[in-house]
Amino acid sequence: MTSIRVSPPHVRSISIPYATRPYRRVRNLEPVTVNCCGRWRFFGVPMTIHLYQPLQPLAADGAALLRVLHAAGVEKDDLIRVVGPSGPLAALWLSRHGYDRAVFVRASASERTRPADIMLIAQPCAAVELAPLLDVAGAVSDDGALIVQTRPGRGGDEFEAVAAQLRGQGFRAQRRLNDKGRPICIARRIGLPSAEKAA
Repeated sequence: MTSIRVSPPHVRSISIPYATRPYRRVRNLEPVTVNCCGRWRFFGVPMTIHLYQPLQPLAADGAALLRVLHAAGVEKDDLIRVVGPSGPLAALWLSRHGYDRAVFVRASASERTRPADIMLIAQPCAAVELAPLLDVAGAVSDDGALIVQTRPGRGGDEFEAVAAQLRGQGFRAQRRLNDKGRPICIARRIGLPSAEKAA
């Protein structure tokens, strides 16, 4: 009686001469697998998966926040108003490190509130999100500083959009920093928008 060889299930649709070649059976028919380190093996070639990681808020990195404050010339006796979702975390860190006049603002400041020396937005903020946050924070004193972590953009497009938005609010973008991939804009108060238009 003549015996008939049956191919394994994973090569059943491939001709016997092709499937009996050990190199092709091992290299070309190897299944796709993912190991615990996030590496793919496809056709015998390891592939690394680069997962998207959201941009970390400046408020979550005390060392980076301190570097930015020094770059903006912030003193420990300055009145600092912090706004935005990361505001409580930033205000807590500041108060624990000698910035006793740092406060988190959750509601719109009244007109009688003293203008802040520094305004801080310590989380990624797009240009369209600036106006509502500035309204909540209240006034900034003349030559006061605004520190805002912007969102990354191609070729500085997002920074330019933020700078244009700030000009309409009476600020001039003074410096652009990059701390561990976080784009930071430091702006100075140059006067009320109405005063600029009158001039």
